[in-house]
Amino acid sequence: MRTALLISPRPNVIEDARRAGYQEIFVFIKKNQINNDIFNLADKVFVFEWDHYYEALQYAKMLHSANPIYKIYGFGEYSVQLAAYLSESLGLQGISVKSVQLATDKHLMRDVLNKVDNQYVFYEVVKTKNDLLKLKGKIPYPFILKPISGAGSMNVCKVSSDEDFKRFECEYKESSGIIYICEEFLKGKEISVEAISFNGKHKIIGITEKYTTGSPHFIETGHVFPYCLEEVQQKQVSDSITAILNSIGHNTGLTHTELILTDSGPKVVETHVRPGGDGITDLVMHSTGISMFHALFMYDLYEIEEFPVHPAHVTSNQFFFFEEGIISKVEGIEQIRENPQVIAINLSFKEGDSLKTPTDSTNRHGNAILIADDREGINKLVDQVHKTIRVEVELI
Repeated sequence: MRTALLISPRPNVIEDARRAGYQEIFVFIKKNQINNDIFNLADKVFVFEWDHYYEALQYAKMLHSANPIYKIYGFGEYSVQLAAYLSESLGLQGISVKSVQLATDKHLMRDVLNKVDNQYVFYEVVKTKNDLLKLKGKIPYPFILKPISGAGSMNVCKVSSDEDFKRFECEYKESSGIIYICEEFLKGKEISVEAISFNGKHKIIGITEKYTTGSPHFIETGHVFPYCLEEVQQKQVSDSITAILNSIGHNTGLTHTELILTDSGPKVVETHVRPGGDGITDLVMHSTGISMFHALFMYDLYEIEEFPVHPAHVTSNQFFFFEEGIISKVEGIEQIRENPQVIAINLSFKEGDSLKTPTDSTNRHGNAILIADDREGINKLVDQVHKTIRVEVELI
């Protein structure tokens, strides 16, 4: 009997595991992720926080002794760390702790990247106020400051002038314990590469085009899948992905790598040994008809390759940003929901709520997942959605 331990899965991931052939499915989730669907779909569910590693290991040992676990999976920034720890502790094949550490610590990651051909980017680590002050004049403007272990555009800042530097210096709090990495600013189109690896062999599933708010925080405003590259650029990206994943010793699982297409070639910003967030896995599913999670399980169970395939549709995840204030009226939502090309639409507020300007990806005002036959169709649909939804606010 094939048994899987899934850490922090969505219900559809459990369904994919069952469909692929896992007969016994155990799930670890956090208290704030409790969902009746998960309890209905899994065979056993355990609830605790991700930093309780000893507790997690005791549960895993108990399960493994009664019904040997074939593989352990994590699907987020922190759950993949726990999955790697448990896999190594139980002697199971899976993503290694070392690979996870290299991918989640931006300092270690940049050290690795700078040893790869055509990937060098100047950087410095900022641990103290004195380290910050030493940056001035050492690295030319513009440059990026971001937390070493951050995610979701939190505390990311572009510094383009002495005024920007002074502003960051005033806001910088050494007591916060946040360690920053300072990198030269890479100019060009931003993309992410979704890939799957099995026994050290890496296959690109597809490329996602990314849009952001730009300076200073670069919060992502939208994704479009797939993004097509010219043949030469496609090979450069593919070679970069292979080199990076090999460099961190990644052998198995889904990965999400962010790159900038600069004039001197594609430069890796960072890589993650987990699937991409922000609904990218949903975009791939609706575009290709294949779930990345099902493909992962099929690789692991039978060495069957479901990717790559030629996408039949173009999909997009569009995020909403509205003015600050008290919401007095919301219009156009039902009209948008009636459109068959709108797969899902969600707003994080209702009339009477107070809106604040988003500071990172966790507090955007909502999103819509869209589908069309081609790029021209998706562009028209994106414009239609943004024009149709109207949110009136009263200034605070």
